Amino acid sequence: MNTITVVFFANFKEVTGIKKLELEMPAGATVGDVKQELLKIYPRLRTHFHNMSTVVNKHTVILDAETLPDNAELMLMPPLGGG
Repeated sequence: MNTITVVFFANFKEVTGIKKLELEMPAGATVGDVKQELLKIYPRLRTHFHNMSTVVNKHTVILDAETLPDNAELMLMPPLGGG
C-alpha cells in the first residue's frame, strides 16, 4: 500500500472541512484513482473537479492517468494563474 497525503485548498477545503487527508492507495495508483476515492468520501467535490489544478510533490500534473510516486503529496486547488 501507498500512503498519499491529499492537501485541500480554497473551495476544496470548504467542501471537505479539512486541510489534509491521508489515503492508503494500492501501489501504482493514479491521480484519477485518488480523485475517485475522494468522491466516495466527499461526493460534493465532483462539482469542483472540472475547474482545478492538481499538484503532486510540488509539480503541476495535467493527466488523471499519471501514476503517483510512493508517499506522494497531492494538492487540490483552484486553477493556477500565470502571466
